[in-house]
Amino acid sequence: MRLSRQIIVLLVFPLITMSCSDDPPNDPSGDPVASLFDRPNPTPGISDQDVWDAAYGGARVPTGFYSEELDGSLYYMNTISITPLEERVNAWYELCTEDATQARTWSDLTSEYGSGSDSVVTTHATEKYFDILRSDGRIQVHYRAHRCSYLDQSAVDRFNLGTFRGFFMQRPVTPGAVGELVEYLWFIRHDRIGGQSVLRSTPISGGGTMRHELITLHLMIGDWNVKDVIRIERELYSVDAATGELQVQTTLLEEFTGTQR
Repeated sequence: MRLSRQIIVLLVFPLITMSCSDDPPNDPSGDPVASLFDRPNPTPGISDQDVWDAAYGGARVPTGFYSEELDGSLYYMNTISITPLEERVNAWYELCTEDATQARTWSDLTSEYGSGSDSVVTTHATEKYFDILRSDGRIQVHYRAHRCSYLDQSAVDRFNLGTFRGFFMQRPVTPGAVGELVEYLWFIRHDRIGGQSVLRSTPISGGGTMRHELITLHLMIGDWNVKDVIRIERELYSVDAATGELQVQTTLLEEFTGTQR
């Protein structure tokens, strides 16, 4: 009996010691909580919890950020998609129009030179785009053309992106309109791409140029026994209030490791 009591004490004592540890848990849901990441130069205003939520918690964009409920994937029609295979060149310019019939014709050509097996389900237009939803019976794709009265990117080669991103055509050019444009552009490029999030979306006042800042997070998933890599970037969008010219400057703010697989 005495031996049994000694064994019980030996088993329980380490558990008591562990539960009384002064070290806070490395758990994002706990309070208090230790640093979740090793960030040598944290971005002001962006906490470890903000990073965790964006990278692993499913909080991909701030509340109120531009979004759409889509019942299929997005595809913006371009100079490659409407050109026969043997005539294509290595340049990708997205199309804009103010003619719904033209947009429908482009969707027919894109389908013909692609799978060639889908058909139109619905069509509709907004101030930003013409949308032709097509389906092959299994998958649905929203074929879109920009409205030239909203955004003209016909001189932007997406195979060779620089800082110039076209012309914002809506008038007047206001901070609110530029903010919606910026968030719309992020949505159509990244919404269905894993590992992409927005931590902050902020207008910046100033003169004849409207500026809007996105602080974005990019999660690069590691392999087994290799930690993820997290990059935080600043994307500064500038729109000339007179001409509508759109420029984007991207700056790397942080790069550090995340969890280990």
